Amino acid sequence: MINLYQAKKRIYKNSTIKKTSQGEKWYLEEIKSLRYMLEEIEKLMTSDEFESEKFKEKKEEVEGIFGKIASQIVDIGIYWENIQNNKTKSPNGLTSETIKAILKDDEEKGKQELQKVLNAYEGMEGEILLDDNQKDIKKQVGEAIADPSKFKDKPDQTSDLTEAKLKAIIGFDVEKALLDKWTAAIDGKVIKEAKIKAIVGTYAESTDKTKHKALIGHLRDKGVEGKSKITETDDKKAWKEFLEKNTPTEVIKTIVVHKNDDRLKKAIDKDNPIIEEMKKDTAAGYNEDHEKCKFNKERYGNPEDLEGSEKPTKPKLIQYLFDKEIENVKQQNEAWKKKEDTPTDNSDDKDKTETSWLPWKFSKDNWVRPLTSCIGILLVIGGIAAAVFWEKISNWWNGPAEGEGELGEDKEEEKENE
Repeated sequence: MINLYQAKKRIYKNSTIKKTSQGEKWYLEEIKSLRYMLEEIEKLMTSDEFESEKFKEKKEEVEGIFGKIASQIVDIGIYWENIQNNKTKSPNGLTSETIKAILKDDEEKGKQELQKVLNAYEGMEGEILLDDNQKDIKKQVGEAIADPSKFKDKPDQTSDLTEAKLKAIIGFDVEKALLDKWTAAIDGKVIKEAKIKAIVGTYAESTDKTKHKALIGHLRDKGVEGKSKITETDDKKAWKEFLEKNTPTEVIKTIVVHKNDDRLKKAIDKDNPIIEEMKKDTAAGYNEDHEKCKFNKERYGNPEDLEGSEKPTKPKLIQYLFDKEIENVKQQNEAWKKKEDTPTDNSDDKDKTETSWLPWKFSKDNWVRPLTSCIGILLVIGGIAAAVFWEKISNWWNGPAEGEGELGEDKEEEKENE
């Protein structure tokens, strides 16, 4: 059983000395400890003793603070600690590992969950002190929301290609210059052996003679993408020329164009299969909700704008297909439309529309125009009044007309004579 004296001593130390030295706030662990000690003391004392020694008052204070942060503690438990304590998702329980685990499957959903964690810590900070670990979590979570890419695993940029492996894929001896081209990064990404085999090796003569012959025909009829036609009549020499005299980007783009020849011939409209593919490609960042859509309009064109300045052109469709082929689709950093662009409350606009005929309507943002309008209206009314009563005002100002006063006097005399 807990020692009453020791419990009282700990309560005094935590509730008075520490709180005073900490700017009148406690840490979360101190709050939890105080709650436990006060509950134990309450069991060992009568209700009168508990109240007279001001433990009841202290308990109400502690419970009041805990009540204010209870919902934040629940959110941290659900959206943070459950992941952090999961050894599969966060083996070492590190903050960075936990953030990666939250962002891994669905970045947008992960950001929303991290925002709840950040809101929870910010809410708690108003009532209690955050320890160094909690401050670090709050800081890194804020950074992850601002730029999730900082917490993503970097792809392995080391090539696994060798001269022997490349020779096995393309079917002829490989010189160092050719190997160097294919081991270098293509648009920021190193293409592994398996992917090169899937893209280029598919058209090697040793893999599929029919496909190989069709590609050689494409090189002669339409040429390398963005370059001239290959005029070599020997298929083997044409294949070697294609691979040795062009960059990996040009080789892959040519294969992509050949493979999608029928689709690229179609009009770029809503029924175009590539446009339809773009509008389903969530991995490329497309979303019907423009506040969440990060599809790269500058790089690939806008699949929703088929007549305007952002219309996807054939080169942009090819770029999209190329990036997909090498699994290197690039999203925009920002969504098409920011959340603040959408008004959350149109009541003010509605009010303005319904009362736009009232030039004197006052509001906190509109007082100059109503004031000047009211002054103008008063001046107009004053002008009309002046015009109506001008003659009377003039008569009053200039005195009675000639003979008018005499006539009045004669009438007064006639009344007296009567």
